[in-house]
Amino acid sequence: MTLAPLADWLRKALKVRVVSDIKRDNIKGLQRIGQQCGEIRGQIIPQAYHFKEYDQSSRLGYMDIILTLYASNYTDFEVVEFAKTHRLFAVTMPVKRARTGLPTALKQLGIFVYAHTVNDPALEQELPEHGVDGFYTDSLTP
Repeated sequence: MTLAPLADWLRKALKVRVVSDIKRDNIKGLQRIGQQCGEIRGQIIPQAYHFKEYDQSSRLGYMDIILTLYASNYTDFEVVEFAKTHRLFAVTMPVKRARTGLPTALKQLGIFVYAHTVNDPALEQELPEHGVDGFYTDSLTP
C-alpha cells in the first residue's frame, strides 16, 4: 500500500494505528508522512532502529515510538539504560533475544515488549513466560 491510500483509510478509521516498517531512510520516510499527511501522524507508530532515530522521530512529532532491536548490536544494559531515559511505546526484538532476561528487565520499567517473527502457535504460547506482551506474525490469527 502506498502512502496516499493508507492516509485515506486512516482518516476514516480513526481508532486504527499502524506500525511503520521503513527499511531504508527511515527518518526521511517519517518526514514524508508528516509533510503529506500530518493529521494522521498520531495514528502512526514509528519504529526506531537505532537510539538516534528515537530523538529524530520525536522531533518530527511522533509520540509513541517503538525501539526495534534487530538492526542494532546494543547490549541489554544499553537498551535498559536507554529505556530509563526515554518514553518508549515498546521495544521489539527477535525471538532469540525475547528468550533472554531483557523482556523482564523492560517489563520492570513498564515497557511493552514485542517479539518477531512468530508464526508457530507453540512459540506464541511460550513467549509470555519470558515477559513478551505481543508479537509480529505473518500467519497467526487471534
